[in-house]
Amino acid sequence: MCIRSHLAVLMAAFLILSAVICEAQLPEREMSLALANVENPRQSGPLHIFKDKKKTTHDKLVLYSVHGSLFNDDPAYNKKYPLWIPAAETFGVLGTVWVFDRYVSKEDYAFTTMETWKHNLAAGWEWDNDNLYLNFFMHPYSGAVFFNTARSNGYSFYESIPFAFGGGLLWEYFGENTLPAYNDIINTSITGPLIGEMQYRLSSNILNDKTTGSERFFRELGAALVDPVRGFNRLIQGTAYGKTSQEIYQKEPVNIVVSLGSRWANEGSKFGTGPGNQTVDVNLDYGYPFEYRDRKPFDYFRFWGDLYFGGAGDKVINNVMGYGIWYGENFQYKNMEVLAGIFQHYNYWDTSTFELATIAFEGGILTKLPLGKGRSLLTNFHLGIIPLAGNNTIDGPTGSELRDYNYANGMQTELESTLKLGRLSLVFVGYYYWIHTFVGDKEDNYIGILKPRISVDINEFLSVGFEQLFYLSDRYPADFHEVHLKRTEQKLYISYFFKDPWYDR
Repeated sequence: MCIRSHLAVLMAAFLILSAVICEAQLPEREMSLALANVENPRQSGPLHIFKDKKKTTHDKLVLYSVHGSLFNDDPAYNKKYPLWIPAAETFGVLGTVWVFDRYVSKEDYAFTTMETWKHNLAAGWEWDNDNLYLNFFMHPYSGAVFFNTARSNGYSFYESIPFAFGGGLLWEYFGENTLPAYNDIINTSITGPLIGEMQYRLSSNILNDKTTGSERFFRELGAALVDPVRGFNRLIQGTAYGKTSQEIYQKEPVNIVVSLGSRWANEGSKFGTGPGNQTVDVNLDYGYPFEYRDRKPFDYFRFWGDLYFGGAGDKVINNVMGYGIWYGENFQYKNMEVLAGIFQHYNYWDTSTFELATIAFEGGILTKLPLGKGRSLLTNFHLGIIPLAGNNTIDGPTGSELRDYNYANGMQTELESTLKLGRLSLVFVGYYYWIHTFVGDKEDNYIGILKPRISVDINEFLSVGFEQLFYLSDRYPADFHEVHLKRTEQKLYISYFFKDPWYDR
């Protein structure tokens, strides 16, 4: 629990720090646009892309987005280092973690020998019994670390994915004395790059190699908190203190909303019968989805997390979710702006009521419909497959350090719709999951999670709101009678909006 608390506080801190430092860059974006003579960047149509008339020092034409930032990292200042360097760093990360686990925390699984290596190589693979937090949260994070050994050494998104797989594979065979686990390599290799690319993109928004002094120090520190591997590599590469005369990183608009509040869980659906606690919620949007452009992986993504403090039996990291675009196209239908594409999703719920974690790939469509001055309707709809999920057993979360959930696959759909009427916002968020167990209790589980909320803007940056959560679970086990469960909870909160002027709220 102590480790989870530290990770939770760190997650909230670096996102808030990212927002503050990213906002300091806005004047430079405005200056870039002024120099480029861009007209209204919010107009629809393919002319959102423009070229700078000047050549860079390395004689390559630079493409800019509508908000004056590069479409890609400038290759002249983002060197691609030899393959052996990220490979050596991957081994270095594995060795450091193993030494800590073996000699400092003295974990049983870290007592490896030549015999355990031979056994792991010969005996094959299994589905392990580690808890949800370790399998579906920590393993994806370790995959992000391996991914960024390559990404921060000049390799592309696709070129960095094999490092997440390779690092995970080496750990499964040689870092533990238990058999290699299917669930670990899947989480490390698939969700790791999702988290790793988000880290890399956000750290780019913080960095500015044109700055010096205290501003440069805090930018480097903020970027290192978001992406520690990149922070380390910038030190050894010399880029942490080198100075350039121009922007050299791709940057997209970033919005961050930080909410503080109180939440009350109920016994079943009876109001006021369960424990309460304090919450910190962080919601982040990266990239403007309705800009007409060629889309690369994670040019647009969303990330949000709910942290709970002070509740008996509740876990600190309660909910972490995110998705990013892999491929997409923008178009306009009448006066409605649309982005349609393929998205990768990561959903993690770890509450006292239920546990559910999913890896998913979905088709999605995002729309924005203006309804007049200060009024609009924004809708996100996604539908796709779940290659791997962890879903609590019929008995529910036990708080055990061992697995109290089934391994499963299935399908999921998500709908978020926001009706903005001046200062008033009405939001409906809904998730629906079909979960089919293949390891554990044989069953089909149909889960609905609904989160309607209402908020009122106090000013441009502050708002207050109320959220109601419904958790509905219908289980149909092969060997038991069917089970139906309903749980509810409420939340009151106040939000602060770190607003990027280039991004519509």
